[in-house]
Amino acid sequence: MNGKADSISARIFWVALALYLFVLPIANTIAVRNLAFIVLIAVTAAVLVKARTMPVLPFARYWLAYFLVALVSVVFAVDPRMSLSELRVEVVYCILIFIVGVTWGALRRLRVVRRPPGSDQPGPYLGVVQRRQRGHAVQRHGQTSSRALRRSQR
Repeated sequence: MNGKADSISARIFWVALALYLFVLPIANTIAVRNLAFIVLIAVTAAVLVKARTMPVLPFARYWLAYFLVALVSVVFAVDPRMSLSELRVEVVYCILIFIVGVTWGALRRLRVVRRPPGSDQPGPYLGVVQRRQRGHAVQRHGQTSSRALRRSQR
């Protein structure tokens, strides 16, 4: 991915995520919530296509079991139509947003995308980026690892 497209995609993702999380607890904001949700999925799909990789879903078997149990419970529900509607909102949307979040975390680790724009706080991957770019030792939580220190002295 080139730097400019990477930056634009990351900015769109973080704005959509902020909007989604902001309107999530507010009543009667379903349209805005769904729009932000669709933007999150579309940007993630675009980044995955450009990076030529697949989305990340840890514990896929367990998520599938959770979904199947919820689907079977619809059969025994008092109002199956309403239960199916709730299944979509409470299970499918949660699994999809989990996939989006974990995928962006994995893309950051692989350095396909960068830190959030305007983020000056050291994140979990900042030390690796600093060492590779500047040749410095990796510092995590104020301590320098001896292995990283030896590498930086070479």
